[in-house]
Amino acid sequence: MNAIPHTFNQQQKMAGWKWVKLFFKRHRDVAYRKAESMNQGRAMKMNRVVVAGYFEKLRAVLMKAELMQKPQCIYNMDEKGCRLTLHHPQKVYAATGAKWVPILAPEHAESLTIVACGNATGQVVPPMVLFRGKRSQPEYK
Repeated sequence: MNAIPHTFNQQQKMAGWKWVKLFFKRHRDVAYRKAESMNQGRAMKMNRVVVAGYFEKLRAVLMKAELMQKPQCIYNMDEKGCRLTLHHPQKVYAATGAKWVPILAPEHAESLTIVACGNATGQVVPPMVLFRGKRSQPEYK
């Protein structure tokens, strides 16, 4: 397209696997990795300004409620959705050593939710598993 000389396939106008293999040999800072699914709403909130703002607000709330010196009263609850259907993560190109490689993906799979809760001193509440529907499925027990 830019009239740059190349040895790519002239019919498909794209590089072959040999070129890709040699590219990785020349550029050790790029790796072929499996991407993790992330919905678009969450991806938009993953930036320094939003995260820093969250922790500033959290500190203000803890100061106002006088909880900074009472870690036994500071609880955190989190949930994790686990898909029950099989899916294969897509592979993408990323910087070598990157610990987390997200990719936007739809959330249309059968799943269950695991809820965990604990306080700042390490005490935990037993986890809860939430299934979809009104009746539990015997195969999940």
